Amino acid sequence: MNDKMNAKNPTERQGQFLAYIFQYGLVNGCSPAEADMQRYFQITAPSVHSMVLTLERREFISQVPGKARSITLLIPPESVPALKRASSAEVIEPMLNETQRLARLYERKLAALEALKKSLLHQAFSGKL
Repeated sequence: MNDKMNAKNPTERQGQFLAYIFQYGLVNGCSPAEADMQRYFQITAPSVHSMVLTLERREFISQVPGKARSITLLIPPESVPALKRASSAEVIEPMLNETQRLARLYERKLAALEALKKSLLHQAFSGKL
């Protein structure tokens, strides 16, 4: 009997996905895409897809195959656990990495622009334009 009851209880990780799906729907008025979950949980696309399939198999959610943003919770909202906040390090580290990546990209673009400017000036003064 206890096994039957546990079969309908999500694991902690599954509960966090269910909480995210629920909260996303409240805030955005639609279901999240798998890419949204990938960004939020900072995991790979196959990992998100596997979790979605598991949640569907366990009858916590349903979705329309081939239709984007069609995830529907099959459990009552009051049984959805609270969405835990990510720690500061979990939030700041990806942002820091992205900021550093963008800074490097910006520097490369500036250098390329400067090289292009010099090339155009050289061509203009040498009569090649």
